[in-house]
Amino acid sequence: MLQLILTLYLSGTPVGDLATDGEGRIYIALADADRAAAARVWVLDGSTASPVFDDNLQAERIALAVNPKGELYGASSRDYRQWGEFEVQIWKRTGPAVKENAQKKWRRRGPFETLAAGSDGTLYWSLYHCIMMQKPGDHPRILAGQRMPGDNDGERFNAQFRGIDAFAWGPDERLYFMDKGRIRFVTSSGRVETRVDARCLKARETLPKDLAVDDRGRFLLVYPEQKTVIRIDRHGFRQVMVQFPDPWQPLALTLNEDQLLILESGKNQIRLRAMVPDYPPEVIWASNLPLRPGS
Repeated sequence: MLQLILTLYLSGTPVGDLATDGEGRIYIALADADRAAAARVWVLDGSTASPVFDDNLQAERIALAVNPKGELYGASSRDYRQWGEFEVQIWKRTGPAVKENAQKKWRRRGPFETLAAGSDGTLYWSLYHCIMMQKPGDHPRILAGQRMPGDNDGERFNAQFRGIDAFAWGPDERLYFMDKGRIRFVTSSGRVETRVDARCLKARETLPKDLAVDDRGRFLLVYPEQKTVIRIDRHGFRQVMVQFPDPWQPLALTLNEDQLLILESGKNQIRLRAMVPDYPPEVIWASNLPLRPGS
C-alpha cells in the first residue's frame, strides 16, 4: 500500500512536496496562499481525503519529510507578523492523529521550504546558504556552508551553496540535495561533493524543482517549465521519462518501491499518477481545488 505526502498552495500557481513512508498511508498537507494560517494535513484513503490532525497547525506552508525508517516529520511555518519573518515549528507524527514537537519554535526570513530527517531523528534543513542539522536533544549547528553563496565543494565551512531546493536520501545512505540545478551530497561530517549538473542544457535558467534517487542511484527530477520528468544517471546521461500535455504540468515526484509517483496540476485541478517500468503513468487519484473533506 502507498503513502504520499503532498504540500500545495491552493491559490495562484500550486507547488507540491511528495514523499512515501513505510506504513502505507497517503498524506496531503495543504496551504492556501491567500489565507493566513490555513494549512492542514490530510490523509488520502483511496479516492477520499480527510484531516489527519484535529488541530489547525497554524501554518501558511508545511514542508514534510520521511526518514529512512518511514517516519513522518513536518515543518510548519507562518508569517506571523506579515513582514516576512516566519515562525517555524518542526514536528513528528507519532500516532494516527498525534504529533509531537521535535524542536522548539524559531524564526527565519522567508517560508520553510525543504526538510530531511535521518533514521536517528537528526533533522536537516537549509538556512542562509548553509545546511543546518540538529540531533535529538541537541542544539542546531551548521553542518556545511559559510553563509555566502557560491559553488565550492569541500569540507564543512569550505563548501558553498546557491540555494537548496530539495533533499533526498540515496541508496548509499547519503543525503543528496538539489542546489539551483546541481545535484550534490553532504556526508555526516559535512563534506560536500557535486555529482551532476541537472540544469537544462538548452536553457540554463530552467531549473528542476524536485529530486528523488532510485535504488540504482539515478536521479529523477521535475522540470515544470519544460513539462517533463527526466532521469539522469551518475555519468550525466539524460532520459525523458514523462512529457506532460496541456494543461497539466508536473509539480513534484517521489518513489514508492518500484513505482514513480508524479503530482500534477491543471486548471483548478490536481492529480497523482503512478508509473512502473515499461508502462505509461496511470491516474490513481484526482480532485478539484481547493481540497475538501471527502474530495
